[in-house]
Amino acid sequence: MSHKETYIEVFLPVPVDNWFTYKVDETTRKSGEGELVAGQRVLVPFGSRVLVGVVRRVGVDKPDYKTKTVKQIIDSTPCLSNQLMKLLEWASHYYFHPIGDVFKQFMPHKDIKLEANKFYRLSGYHIDLNTVSDKEITVINYLSNKEYVSKNTLVKRFNQGIINRLLKNGMLEVVFKTNNQIFEKPPYSIVDYHDSNTLETFQSNIILTEEQTSVVDQLITYLQAKTFQTTLVMGVTGSGKTEIYMHVIAEAIKNGKNAIVLVPEIALTPQLVNRFIERFGIIVGIVHSKIKPLALKKTYEDILSDKIRIIIGVRSAIFAPIKHVGIIVVDEEHEHTYKQEDRFRYNARDVAIMRGKLEQGLVVLGSATPSLESYYNAITGKYKFCRLEHRIHNLPMPEIHIIDLKKENPHRIGNEILTKPVVDALSETFSKNKQAIIMLNRRGYASSFICEDCGHIEKCPQCDIPLTYHKPLQRLICHYCGYSEPIFLKCPDCGSSNVKLVGIGTQRLEEEIKKIFKSIKSIRMDKDTTGRAGSHEKFIDMFGTGHVMILLGTQMVSKGLDFPNVDLVCLPLLDIGLNIPDFRSSERVFNIIMQSAGRAGRSEKGARVFIQTYNPDYYPIKYAVDYNIELFYKTELNYRKQLLYPPFSRIALIIFKHKDLNTLQYAMEKITKILANGLGKPENVSNEVVFFGPVPAPMTKAKGVYIYHLLLKSSKTNLLSDTIYHLINEFKELIPDIKFIIDMDPQHFV
Repeated sequence: MSHKETYIEVFLPVPVDNWFTYKVDETTRKSGEGELVAGQRVLVPFGSRVLVGVVRRVGVDKPDYKTKTVKQIIDSTPCLSNQLMKLLEWASHYYFHPIGDVFKQFMPHKDIKLEANKFYRLSGYHIDLNTVSDKEITVINYLSNKEYVSKNTLVKRFNQGIINRLLKNGMLEVVFKTNNQIFEKPPYSIVDYHDSNTLETFQSNIILTEEQTSVVDQLITYLQAKTFQTTLVMGVTGSGKTEIYMHVIAEAIKNGKNAIVLVPEIALTPQLVNRFIERFGIIVGIVHSKIKPLALKKTYEDILSDKIRIIIGVRSAIFAPIKHVGIIVVDEEHEHTYKQEDRFRYNARDVAIMRGKLEQGLVVLGSATPSLESYYNAITGKYKFCRLEHRIHNLPMPEIHIIDLKKENPHRIGNEILTKPVVDALSETFSKNKQAIIMLNRRGYASSFICEDCGHIEKCPQCDIPLTYHKPLQRLICHYCGYSEPIFLKCPDCGSSNVKLVGIGTQRLEEEIKKIFKSIKSIRMDKDTTGRAGSHEKFIDMFGTGHVMILLGTQMVSKGLDFPNVDLVCLPLLDIGLNIPDFRSSERVFNIIMQSAGRAGRSEKGARVFIQTYNPDYYPIKYAVDYNIELFYKTELNYRKQLLYPPFSRIALIIFKHKDLNTLQYAMEKITKILANGLGKPENVSNEVVFFGPVPAPMTKAKGVYIYHLLLKSSKTNLLSDTIYHLINEFKELIPDIKFIIDMDPQHFV
């Protein structure tokens, strides 16, 4: 590297669409070791702050404006690989999100700050006391028995002028510190991945079935090809997909490659992690938001020091700075929770596929009920396709029973929620010392209070949606913005005391279960009860060890959990998901039934599933009862094709927001006109991008802000992307006061 001034491009964790150019001089160069390359971290001035940045490119042309100088080179080797750097840039472009904000995704936790604080310490320079003033000697004596002192502390105690003179004379030096870490030489070095003396064989005593062996052999063949390949592993629940993942990952580790395993819910992590740690030991690291910051920080340090070879986590784990990635597993790939619904709206499954492409590795998508998009890609040959059609030990799937709520009313036995067949089935289950899972896709005690005289329903003043009653708090709460108010005994509109609770929630279901089964222990697992770190692990352990017999909760209890003693699964009100204005609603209903059924009968025959519904003839329910997956996919694909929905198109949702409805409506009128005049598309785009809207969103108001939607569809991704960038420029000029958000490949439309 030349010893003259060098210019570099740096990513910074600020919400802008570009990188920044800095100068590297001789002083800066001495702060690092070896040659400065892309992917290393540096400390740079940014306004009045000093930030941690990542080098994008070295040796760029000198800009025609004055540049600031890099203060310090933190790393001796890159902490981000070239592949991960390219992934971040791709994600920024594809999801229309500022690159600086995307860059944050590889950092471990919001509490591990990216901004560096300035500290002072003695430099080790020989000090001639005859050349310094008494005040300067006082500062030197103060620092002589201290490793370092923060700038704020030193300035408060002494004069800034004295400190500046000591710095100028070389007696003091500056270091920077983030979250108790001094940025000097990093405490890690590169390990030789092919050192056979440090590798274990990771053998398993489990004997694979013929189906499992066939799939493992296929996946290892793809892995050894050392080229990018996406494979869908479609296996019925209980068919042993996790064991397949571990066999193939063991092969990758032996061949000097690392692995990332994604799960859709934090609740799934404990069971999966325990199995991986039993097999692979300390080379397994966990990444998700419920881990305490210091533990997460240690995990990332171990990733950078190559001590961790397998990462397990939820969606953000796909950005972990682990190198030499040979295999990425996306378990339960159909789950919508892989899509981030705010700020950086990425889909971790799709990012995983792109990372696999950049790493030239194997991507495995696993599910009993794949998304329509993945299934279509598999049957059309874009993905490789592996099938597992039998459970371990050839156990049958549970028998599914449908209870028509139009004919079987819970009130006949004095209940609000559970019908007699379900209560009888639960009683029989407990008499056999078996366990039950009850899933209801709604938190809270009840939907809302309603006045039976005037029909008034109390709504959130910020979001204009009904408030949900939470009995333990005796309050009505908005699940969108958090607004709450006390319950009322008289109608706020007409003054009537004839006020009634309508709808059901997990709290109300829990109360009814405890009333019916007084001696049976139960736990509720939903967002309200799992807020604390470790709560998921605690509840899963309580149920898994048999301390409680009933696990009830929201959708998180229907996903991927493995409890051999579960003999019964109940869905008391499936209809909650039927009337959502979303083209994927039927797919989600089908998945909920199939995934819930998969929680029962994993060790013995005779398990059952009970579903209470007002719509027993709805086609996803009918096909699920018969486990007719192929017919459901065929029906749904025909419907999607007719309406040009994914997988036959890509869609994007532009979300417009403003506090004043009139201002927003006026802006929407402007947009409607430019779209009608054909000005909403670039010159090279004709009718290949279709617009729908703008129209009021299904939830027209949230957190005091009004919302409109504009939907775009196209079978050509590049044209859709070009159109969106064109619209962004149009909107910035046409409606500068209106906030808008781009949601590429949206999973929800409410």
